[in-house]
Amino acid sequence: MLLRDLFSTTAIIEGRLSTFTDVDIKKIRSLYNQGVRPIEIARQLGRSRSSISKLLDKLYPDREKQENQHFTDEEKTKVQSLYDQGVGPVEIARQLGRSSSGYISDLLDQLYPNREKQEKRPFTGEDIKTMREMFLDGRTYNNIGQYLKRNRSSVERKIKKMKGFETVLLPNHLEKREALDRYISDEERDIVAALQAVPDMLPFQTNKWIYRKDIKRYYNIDIIIPLANGQTIAVEYFGDYYHAGPEYADDHYFKQFGITAAERRTYDKDKMDYLRSLYGKDNVVLIWGHEWLSDSKSCVARIVDAVRAASR
Repeated sequence: MLLRDLFSTTAIIEGRLSTFTDVDIKKIRSLYNQGVRPIEIARQLGRSRSSISKLLDKLYPDREKQENQHFTDEEKTKVQSLYDQGVGPVEIARQLGRSSSGYISDLLDQLYPNREKQEKRPFTGEDIKTMREMFLDGRTYNNIGQYLKRNRSSVERKIKKMKGFETVLLPNHLEKREALDRYISDEERDIVAALQAVPDMLPFQTNKWIYRKDIKRYYNIDIIIPLANGQTIAVEYFGDYYHAGPEYADDHYFKQFGITAAERRTYDKDKMDYLRSLYGKDNVVLIWGHEWLSDSKSCVARIVDAVRAASR
C-alpha cells in the first residue's frame, strides 16, 4: 500500500512526516483566514504549536511578512502599554501572537525614537535614590520602571545589587507589600471564612510574602498558620485558570499572563517544592479551585487535619 493511500493529505516538513487530513487543512485555512493565531489553532486541533506553524509556512510562504507588517490601533496601544510596564519586545510579540519580535522592535523604534538610548543610559545618583525609596515603599519593579521610564529588568537588576538588599531593602519591601496588596479572590475569602468558623482554630495570616534566597525570588502564600511548637502550616489555593488546571494542555497560551500552561506549572511546582522543603511535606496543603467548588468541607477538613497532626 502506498503512503498516499493511507492519508488524503501529507505535509513534509524539514524531513519529518506530519499528517494532516483534508478536513484538518481546510479547518486550519479557515481559522487562519479568520485571523486566529497558530497557538489557538493548535489548541483547537489538539496539535503542537510548532507543527501548525510549520504547516502554515508551507501553505502561506509570505505569512510572517504579512502578519507583522501591519498593526491595528488597538495593537499599537497594547504594545505601548506593555512596553511602559517594562515588558520586552520578545514577550510583547508573544502576548500579541506575533511570529517575530523584530517587527515589535521596529514599531517601538517608531513609537519611542530615543528608546535604545534611554534603555542604555547609566543610572544617576538621583535614579538610585528614587529606586531605593520606591522599593522600600512597596512599589514593584514595574512601578519603578514606569516612573523612571526604564526597562523593568534593568531596574530589577540594579535594585538587587544595592547594598543591604537581602537584609534591609527586601524585608521592608515585603512588609509594605503585605500592607498594600490585600487582594484575595472570592474563593480564598470563603476559605478564610470557613477556617474562622472552625472551633478553636489558631490565629492565621493571609497574603504572606516570603523570600527565597537561593534564586532571589519572593513568593506570596495565601494562608500561613503558625503553631505553638514552632511548626507552620501553609495553605495555597490554586484557581484552575490562573494556575493552569488539569483541563489545559501544556502548550495552552494564557494571553492575559503571557505564559503557557507548562510554564505556569513549572513555576508553581518550584514554589510548592520550596514550601514543602521549608515547612515539611505534610504541612503544606494545596487546594484546587475545582476541589473547593465540588467539596469545600473536605478541603477545610484537610487543613484542620494538617494543623492537628503537626500540633501533636
